[in-house]
Amino acid sequence: DGSSRFAPENRWGWFPSVAAAWNISDENFLKNSETVSNMKIRLGWGITGQENIPGNVYPYLPVYLSSTNQYAYYPMGGNYVPILRPNIYNPLLKWEEQTTWNIGLDFGFFNNRMWGSVDFYKKITNDMLSTIAAPLPNLNNLIIANVGDMENQGVEIALGGDVIRTTDLTWTLNANATYNENKITKLSG
Repeated sequence: DGSSRFAPENRWGWFPSVAAAWNISDENFLKNSETVSNMKIRLGWGITGQENIPGNVYPYLPVYLSSTNQYAYYPMGGNYVPILRPNIYNPLLKWEEQTTWNIGLDFGFFNNRMWGSVDFYKKITNDMLSTIAAPLPNLNNLIIANVGDMENQGVEIALGGDVIRTTDLTWTLNANATYNENKITKLSG
């Protein structure tokens, strides 16, 4: 991918992914099972790029803006004229990258009357984009920067089933639970 929000040397990112699944319930040893109606193992890995930067569309370019505040005007020949002020910029900005690994199991029993899934995941975020306090001297209070790295890992469990399943009525009950652990592994700026 390419983004004009970054300087030419940081403009391009490579974000591949791959996923695979094995539908075990289609195998001969489970194909005619009256108990197991669905059993699938899923694996995935991928990198995604994030370039969603709030505010300035081109935050790597030096831009001069006209004053909009009447107290920032300059007196000239009896008139007050707006001055140009430099907007803060960061030529070092680059893509935020998230690398994710996941493994999951989908299952269904008794003609899919009971079902569920279990997913384990780990996500590593590098070069997080954030708006932070600008270093001095600057005329702006905030700057957009790549501020560090973070890890997320956890498990998600979903269970469901048809409590009542007739031709006239189906009553379904679902529940889910999640455990997530976040850790900032690097913080800069």
